[in-house]
Amino acid sequence: MANNYFITGLPKAGKTTLLRKIAERLKKERIKVSGFFTPEESAQGTRTGFMVEDINSNKKALLAAVGIKGPKVAKYHVDIKGFESIALSALKKGEESEVIIVDEIGKMEMKSSRFAIELKKVLDSGKPLIASIHRDFMEEYGKYGEIMLLTESNREAVYSELINKIIGTIKDSKGQKKEIRAIGDPVTTVSKFTEFTYIENPQSRDSKEKMLKSSSKKVEETDKQKNKKKIIEEFRTKDWENTKEEEKNEEQDLVYRKKKSGGILGLLEELWGFW
Repeated sequence: MANNYFITGLPKAGKTTLLRKIAERLKKERIKVSGFFTPEESAQGTRTGFMVEDINSNKKALLAAVGIKGPKVAKYHVDIKGFESIALSALKKGEESEVIIVDEIGKMEMKSSRFAIELKKVLDSGKPLIASIHRDFMEEYGKYGEIMLLTESNREAVYSELINKIIGTIKDSKGQKKEIRAIGDPVTTVSKFTEFTYIENPQSRDSKEKMLKSSSKKVEETDKQKNKKKIIEEFRTKDWENTKEEEKNEEQDLVYRKKKSGGILGLLEELWGFW
């Protein structure tokens, strides 16, 4: 199975923060990391847009903002050229790194067809990838790896599991002994192993071990499929009241600011975009 791990969750769940923490830890372990983050930009407590930031050089460019030209996503317009100037080079640097981090596979990022092409190459490379992903793209890209649902209560568990998986994979690739630490809290993921208990069996010890591995693998694959479908279905049917409320507040805030500034034409233009 490909070493691709996708983190999803409601807005403000902490996906970008988690990816930063993972990148810092991997660097401390002297593991070469490449990729990019998409931090928010805000003014007076209101989110005004997003930047794209290279993980290693910290070089930034505009991803999306209010009041610029470009494809529209909610109230923002995407600066495709700015996004590609950082994201594409970051993915190409992945050829020389050991782990790639992408924040995120979302509506803004996928406005770039060049990014979609490079992302597909990374997914097929077999190199460990950790990416945050918008719910609309889970079904399309989830087949390339494992999906983990991030919540406020399981952040540390998701962090521990991903660190253990990645370090274990890197050690294996270097021919070193794989040492995975046990984690405490459960994680909603498609990689959950099932424990087995065997009573008396006349077969030899070797046969038992082979039987255990074979059975574990079959059940594990079944659990992966069931859990993946469960997560996708949960996100598909959920009302997403938090997301709708946030978008509603942003629209109201934009209308207020436009009225206050007297920009009637700009207000009509933005309202037309919302409809």
